Amino acid sequence: MDDYSYLPQQSEKHFKAHNKNDLDFIELNLLLFCLICFPIEKQSSRQFQDFWNWFLNKHLAEIYTAYITYYFDQAYFEDDFEEKNNSINQLLYSAIFEQQPPDFEYLNHQIHI
Repeated sequence: MDDYSYLPQQSEKHFKAHNKNDLDFIELNLLLFCLICFPIEKQSSRQFQDFWNWFLNKHLAEIYTAYITYYFDQAYFEDDFEEKNNSINQLLYSAIFEQQPPDFEYLNHQIHI
C-alpha cells in the first residue's frame, strides 16, 4: 500500500506557490490532482462519466482533472494490454481519495476500460 502521509504538506506548499505565483516551485512540484495545473477544458465523454461515477462510489475518489480524463481516453482507445495498463496506472496515481485506497495493483485489476 502506498503512503499518502506526505500529501497534505505537499498540497499546502503547492497551493501556497499558486497564491505567490511561484511558477518555478510549481513546475518542479506538480500535483496531478491540481485543478489549477490540470483544469478540465472539455466536456467529458459518456464513457468517462460512467467510469467516474463507478470509481467515485466504489473507491471513494474525490476529484478528477484533465490529467485523469486524458489517461482514461488513452486506456479506453488502446488495444495493447501493457499500454492500457500503463494509462490506468497513471490515472490511479493522479486521483485523490477520501481515505487511503487499497494498493493500486488491486485497483488496476478492478478497472475494466
